[in-house]
Amino acid sequence: MIPVSLTIEGLYSYQKKQTVDFTKLTRAGLFGIFGQVGSGKSSILEAITFTLYGETDRLDSRDNRKYNMMNLKSNEMFIEFVFVTGINNNMYMATAKSRRNSKNFDDVKTIERLAYKFEKNDWIPIELNILENVIGLSYENFKRTIIIPQGKFQEFIQLGNKDRTQMLKELFNLGKFELYFKVASIEKKNDENIHTLDGKLQQLGEINPEYIEQQNNLLQIITKQSDDFSKQLGAKQKTETELEQLKLLFDKKLQLQQRKEEKVSKHKDIEKIENTLKKYEYCILNFKNIFDKKEELTNEINKSQKLLDSDKKKLTLTLNNLKDLNNKFEKVKIEYDKKETIQKEIDELSKISKIIKLEFDCSEISVRLKKGEKISAQNLQIINDIKVEQKTLTEQLKTLKTQMPDLTELYKIKEWHTQNNNLFNALLEVEKEIKIIENDKLQVQEQYNNLCNSNNLLKNFKFDSYRIENIAKTINFLTTKIEENKEKILLIENELEHLNVQSKLEQYTKSINAGEPCPLCGSLEHPKILDIQNVSISLKNSRNSKNKIEKENTEIENSINSLNNISQKLLFKQEELNKNFTKKTDAFAKIEHHKTLFKWEVSDTFEVIENKFKLAEKLKVEIEIIEKTIEKNSKEIEKETKNKEKYKETLDKLNQELTNNKSVIELLKSQIEILKVNDFLNSDIEQLKNEINNKQNFIKKTIENFNLLNKQIAESQNICNNLTGKIGANKTILVNEKEKSEQINNKINEQLKNSSYNIEEIKNILLQEIDIDKEKLNVNNFKQAVLEIENQLKPITIEINNRVYVAESHNLLKAEILNLINNIKQLNQDFGKIKNEINKLNDDLLKIKILQKEGKSLSERAEDIKILKNLFKGSGFVNFVSTVYLQNLCNNANERFYKLTKQKLSLEITEENSFQVRDFMNDGKTRNIKTLSGGQTFQAALSLALALADNVQKIISSNHNFFFLDEGFGTLDKDSLNIVFDTLKLLQKENRIVGVISHVEDMKEEIESNLQIINNEELGSLIKPSWE
Repeated sequence: MIPVSLTIEGLYSYQKKQTVDFTKLTRAGLFGIFGQVGSGKSSILEAITFTLYGETDRLDSRDNRKYNMMNLKSNEMFIEFVFVTGINNNMYMATAKSRRNSKNFDDVKTIERLAYKFEKNDWIPIELNILENVIGLSYENFKRTIIIPQGKFQEFIQLGNKDRTQMLKELFNLGKFELYFKVASIEKKNDENIHTLDGKLQQLGEINPEYIEQQNNLLQIITKQSDDFSKQLGAKQKTETELEQLKLLFDKKLQLQQRKEEKVSKHKDIEKIENTLKKYEYCILNFKNIFDKKEELTNEINKSQKLLDSDKKKLTLTLNNLKDLNNKFEKVKIEYDKKETIQKEIDELSKISKIIKLEFDCSEISVRLKKGEKISAQNLQIINDIKVEQKTLTEQLKTLKTQMPDLTELYKIKEWHTQNNNLFNALLEVEKEIKIIENDKLQVQEQYNNLCNSNNLLKNFKFDSYRIENIAKTINFLTTKIEENKEKILLIENELEHLNVQSKLEQYTKSINAGEPCPLCGSLEHPKILDIQNVSISLKNSRNSKNKIEKENTEIENSINSLNNISQKLLFKQEELNKNFTKKTDAFAKIEHHKTLFKWEVSDTFEVIENKFKLAEKLKVEIEIIEKTIEKNSKEIEKETKNKEKYKETLDKLNQELTNNKSVIELLKSQIEILKVNDFLNSDIEQLKNEINNKQNFIKKTIENFNLLNKQIAESQNICNNLTGKIGANKTILVNEKEKSEQINNKINEQLKNSSYNIEEIKNILLQEIDIDKEKLNVNNFKQAVLEIENQLKPITIEINNRVYVAESHNLLKAEILNLINNIKQLNQDFGKIKNEINKLNDDLLKIKILQKEGKSLSERAEDIKILKNLFKGSGFVNFVSTVYLQNLCNNANERFYKLTKQKLSLEITEENSFQVRDFMNDGKTRNIKTLSGGQTFQAALSLALALADNVQKIISSNHNFFFLDEGFGTLDKDSLNIVFDTLKLLQKENRIVGVISHVEDMKEEIESNLQIINNEELGSLIKPSWE
């Protein structure tokens, strides 16, 4: 992750908005943030971590964080952090903002955090948790590896074994190696499978093959019996089918005879229905339509009479209402005729109101004109004064520019001298490094001599030359010696085993007594007792020999380790020496090449060039000051000229407006005829408006009443006309309907004369509502049913002929058939049962063989799982992997720490996974890391932190080497502080970006690219970049 910019406002001591441009800082490689204690330096890091993770070390949610984080003089807090990360340098932005309640000072709103990603030239909102994913670190590990706040820098060294392992586990995702619970789960499933398999075997039990054979024989017997019963059943079923058909014929004949007798008993009812139908059809045909028409006309006459009475009543009411409306209309019309006069008064009152307003505006404009003329005169004087100063400055600028040297040429010459000095310094550094490495190499060779002289085995195996291959031969010699000793130990262990058996037998021989049973074989007779002597002495000698050889092997292994260490150091030193010889050759070549690049005629020294530069810088500053002043004056003249034009334009507008207003006043006065203007000049405009509104409302109300009454009179008149016409039409309709009713009565009397029924009998017949078609259909169906029954009886009687059906014989035959079916069914069930049992026994036998094979495989797997479980118990595998990672981390840190300490110290990991230091100035002995000085501790912590950051950046696929350190360094002495300076400068050469926060002024002098934080009592913390 590389920061791009940070904006802070209203956070802690930052009252006003401050922005940090990290691009200029990170371009320098090494940069600093300096300021007095309490100036707000650490707040910059806290702002970054809070926007990314929503967490701070200083405050948590229980400390009323949202109130305490906001500056007490601010009403709003805002943080915006932009950074790039990942292989593709994707840009992200994190923001945090909150506001103070304007009505309650102590109430600060919840801090709102948002995240964005820059895509297609726009900021796209993303989820907050994506930020942690792209950075690849949790909050705690971010503080340990990338941005390290105060007090956290040396935490990795000081962490306990458990906490350091947990940290490595989180950083490098070592949780994937926590396999114990997975193995335990697999073991549980495997055990469950074993128990399940055992349960299945118990369920299957033991199977006897002879029993299976007996059941197969029984199946053959059942099959034969079933075939015999099936033949008997076929013959009886054929006879039973014939009897069943005869029974059906007798049953059908009986049913038909019963139905025929039932139909005969209903014959008289059918005849009665036929007579009723004839009467009903006659009345329907001759009287139904006439009776219906008469009833319809009677209803119409009653309806017309009711409607005529209702319309007469409505007409009377409407005429009375019309008379009232005409009286009201006459009164309203008198007021309506006065509306023109009142409207003219309203218009004149409105004009008087405008006159009063314009008179007031004229006096206001006159006051403004006097003020404007005074300001315009002052503006003209300012312009003249600035022009005089501008002329003087222009002449000064011209003089200074003639004195300015050619900076382009000076820069090129200075650059050549600077490069030349750098090349010579680089050559001296390489030569110095070569001497140091050769010295270190002699020390390593001395260690080899001391080791060979102190070891009896190596005294005669020592080489005069210190080549790596000679040391390898020595190691091979010692390794061979170890193998020989291991073979001796194996022989001694075999001998010890034999002697232990002899010792045990010796004890048994001592416990044998005559007449008592032998403890081994139980015999009461002991004819030849084994004679064993001096076993304990032999055992003691063998054990001493084994211990002596094992001790010798331990010493040899220590020597091999030392030789490996010496070999590694010699190899490392030789590689360093070769690299530096190459660097020296390159340095000479670069110096010779650089000499050829000097192409100027002047022979000024570097100091003379520097003085010319200082003069040029001084002149440049003076020129810039004058140019800025001229530019400022030009802008001021332009500004005042614009003001002059603006003032003139405003005055012209005011004069024009005053003239226009006076003209309008005279015009309005000339248009007033009814009212007197002077009577109203002292009146209030609001009073005039109220009077105008009252008059307008009166006119409006009068017009509305006039129009409403006019409309109501017209509507009432229209209703009267409609009702009069409607009454005349209804009277005509009523007369016609009465005439039609009389004609129908005459027609009914004529038809009754020709009928055998009177009017009451006809009405009763018509009231029956008989369904003629339905009743006719019922009569026809009855006759048809009787005929069908007779037709069905004839063929049945012929088919029966003279046969007789006996039910008892038929039932007996059915019982015999049922008995045979049951016997066959039982035999089939027995057959199926035995067949299923045989199949099951065969299947179970096969299953037992398969389960036994699976059981063997699961038992073998259980043993393998047990071994793995023991390996992974107690996070053993995670601890092993974390140890490997820690060792690799230590090796990477040593590449830097070993150089920083001038090859005097290196870091190592103990068996307890703690850090210790190997001191090459004291025969390569180890000591506690806490014994390091302040500067050395800083170098060790920095080397480990950088190695940790490198590993983390590889894991998260980042190509950025960025590291931010908030460490005061105030507790370090001058020598330790010098070590810190040297260390930080070396990091700058490694193409790293390192940021330092401190209050130590000496560091500010060493780090050119920096920010100065100043806490102003009025404005809060202010950020001042070194380049401004």
